[in-house]
Amino acid sequence: MDETDDQEPEALAQLVNEFPRVFKGLQPSGSYLSRGWVSLVRELVRDIDALIGDEHDFRILQLKEKFGTLRFYYQVDGRKTINADLFLPDGTKRIQIPPHDVDELFVKLRERVARAETDSAHICERCGAPGVLQRSGWWKVRCAACKDAQ
Repeated sequence: MDETDDQEPEALAQLVNEFPRVFKGLQPSGSYLSRGWVSLVRELVRDIDALIGDEHDFRILQLKEKFGTLRFYYQVDGRKTINADLFLPDGTKRIQIPPHDVDELFVKLRERVARAETDSAHICERCGAPGVLQRSGWWKVRCAACKDAQ
């Protein structure tokens, strides 16, 4: 099955229109959104919009899947976390280096994004039902029905 079948390009465009403060009217370069994660990302972006208000310059740098789970890269007021994902024999390790001037807003944003990224490991990327991270071939989160349909 073609892995691009999971993507929902119109959903990302709709979120750009729905949340102009968060997206600044532009779809982030190199980004895509899987069909099953549309609700998860909509909730995340809604929460971010409420946190940043009009006072902060927030930009989504990239939104995608990596090693089977959601990755959401952003910057706020010119500050961003440096991210590295390592593929190791026993799984993956994510290294994150925050900016030197972390404040309460940055901590709240990081916690909210981390929760969505963690939750994505249990949501079928194709349909949004509860799923399990499949670590063979392309790593993907699938429910039983979508796994059987492959």
